[in-house]
Amino acid sequence: MDQLMDMVKELLNDMKEMKDGRNAIIGELKEVRNEWKLYAEEMKTIKKENEEMKTQIKKLSEKIDRMERNERQNNVIVTGLRINTQDPNQLRCEIEKNLEKYLEIKCEIKSVVKIKENICKVELVSQQEKEKVMENKKRLRRKIYVKLNL
Repeated sequence: MDQLMDMVKELLNDMKEMKDGRNAIIGELKEVRNEWKLYAEEMKTIKKENEEMKTQIKKLSEKIDRMERNERQNNVIVTGLRINTQDPNQLRCEIEKNLEKYLEIKCEIKSVVKIKENICKVELVSQQEKEKVMENKKRLRRKIYVKLNL
């Protein structure tokens, strides 16, 4: 009988240990759930910030594109003129003379950049100046060309 009582006590102790172990596991699971909820909230915040940043980047990219288009709006490319200088002021004077000579128009040039031996990017002062050049470019000889700078 004592043996049976000892076995019952041992079983009760084992059950108590199992119950304590189960309670410890349940406590750990609750902690993990709470941490999981915190991480989920952080993830939502990060996703929201990410979407906001994507929207902001898209807006900035569109703004940059518009600014670049506006910057190129008054530009033309002149090819076929052989100008043997890199000096911007001399380039501008030569281009002005040639445009006046070949197109028979006087136009104001903001800047000129030599791209290659006989290719120059010409930035005109206004859209009206560019329109005058583009309208009169048919007067050019076949060896000199004016193109839009898109």
